[in-house]
Amino acid sequence: MSDLELSDEIIKTLIGYTASMKKAVTFVVQSGNHSRRPYLLAFLSSIASTSDKLSLEERELSGVVRGPLSFILETENE
Repeated sequence: MSDLELSDEIIKTLIGYTASMKKAVTFVVQSGNHSRRPYLLAFLSSIASTSDKLSLEERELSGVVRGPLSFILETENE
């Protein structure tokens, strides 16, 4: 398992947790460039892949977050 891969135990836990989610949640990542950004995107993508209630999106979040390694959780456009 690489540093970016989630263990089977973590994946099973996420699947169990997200099964009871009532609302969809989006990881909204600030657009931009940073050397570590691909790792953040891969990590969040692997989490999002555990449920159809989770998704990942890149968007300009000026005034909301600081930089390209920042993200928010959004549900029902809030």
